[in-house]
Amino acid sequence: MLSYCRVGSKLLCELKQKTMMKFLLSLLLFLVTVPSGWAQEITGEGVGPTKDQAKKEALADLSQNISVEVKSVQTQLSELMGQDFQQGATSLIQVESRLPLLGTESFVVEDVDYYSALARLSAEEVTPLYRNQLEEIEREIQQASKQLAAAEKNVEREALLQVILEKLGDFKRHQTVLLVLGDTDLPKLQITETELKAQLRQVQNVPDSLGQAARILTQDMQDRRGIYVYPFRTGGSQEVTPFAAALRGRLQEQLSTVRQPDQARLWLYGSYLITEQGLELSAHLAQSNNHRIEQSRSLFLPKASYQGLKAKPSQISFEEQLRNNPDLWRKRDFRVSVRSNKGHQDLMFNEGDIFEIYVKLNKPGYFYIVGHTFAGEEPFSYLLELEEEASVPRRFVQFVNADDVNRWISLGEFEIYPPLGLEHLQVIASKEDLVERLPKYRFDGESEFYLVSKDPKDGLVKTRAAKRPKKKKPQNYSAEAVLTYTSLAK
Repeated sequence: MLSYCRVGSKLLCELKQKTMMKFLLSLLLFLVTVPSGWAQEITGEGVGPTKDQAKKEALADLSQNISVEVKSVQTQLSELMGQDFQQGATSLIQVESRLPLLGTESFVVEDVDYYSALARLSAEEVTPLYRNQLEEIEREIQQASKQLAAAEKNVEREALLQVILEKLGDFKRHQTVLLVLGDTDLPKLQITETELKAQLRQVQNVPDSLGQAARILTQDMQDRRGIYVYPFRTGGSQEVTPFAAALRGRLQEQLSTVRQPDQARLWLYGSYLITEQGLELSAHLAQSNNHRIEQSRSLFLPKASYQGLKAKPSQISFEEQLRNNPDLWRKRDFRVSVRSNKGHQDLMFNEGDIFEIYVKLNKPGYFYIVGHTFAGEEPFSYLLELEEEASVPRRFVQFVNADDVNRWISLGEFEIYPPLGLEHLQVIASKEDLVERLPKYRFDGESEFYLVSKDPKDGLVKTRAAKRPKKKKPQNYSAEAVLTYTSLAK
């Protein structure tokens, strides 16, 4: 649960109206140069005190926008991967924001004390790069497969299977970017992740504890420095399960780690598939600046090795309902994004931790936030107070003017305190004032929250119903974003 511990919004920096106009003019000049015959492209925007920081913010925004697009091509992914979709595509969707970025272009506009940047991924320009990379990966897979067929020892077979799995994952990631960019005539491989993992299980020593599993997963990674370890995820859930939290702790014991992802040179992240016999784990070590995967490992974990640790997410149906709104997620002319100072995914906090929340709109507009918490014995939904000095209901709605467009606006710092558990922060944004379209709420004196509902599913329905305009409005009237985190006891 959140406790607001600093009053007021803290802007990252001040943007002058004339500079925004200059940037928009530059952006317009750039866009008109795009060939009309190939319209598919994805862009990201960022602002920073230096050129590098502005470019970094724009690339991060580009990456986040690609992740939204990936959610819209799951049907094509299913056709692309066939029977391997449930396992392969599900794990791929989990790491969609770490897809490879090839041939990105960055444009920077300079002012007196800051820079504005645009990052662009154009299908016409980068498709040959991705196709060449796919051909190279396919050659590497064929070479490793020949070596696998000739290998005589299990230790050699295990290493080669790990290499092939790593290359297969990289192949799928490049395929996915091409699919997002509109290229549906994609090359395919004859091997599947399911087949490779079945072979791997036969030659691999099955670990009997989380400690042993962590040692196997981090083989050849112990000499690397500056690694941030993300909690592993399963399916499409953002929840950090007790198993994922415990495994993260064991992995950190094996590595030289940093406390925050933006401090890291390398990211270690992964996923697991729940089976009747146990868990199939996949881990990836990637560069933080370009998301290029350097190492991958997979293993099977029998149930006995994690006995007493819950691995299945507790609120799968609610998460599906929360994120199953593609018409609002895929807005291009009006978008809202949300993140914390610890990132925007795989978030896990301990009691007493303090973190900061940021929201960004790409056009002037209004937003409010509904928290859906499953912490403690009684879940509930509530309105987050954004303007503490304003009166009700104005305190729930914040306005983003033209000067603050495409800038991360701080909502302040929040402290984690009991009850602990899973929480989703649902951001609702609109081009028009939302103060008259808030969901119905009541103040609860015991908890000191403005409650929307004692049932988060009902709270979600009320929230989406409340923001619908009474009359038909122009397309892309509103947008949504969600930040999910799990809080645990120290």
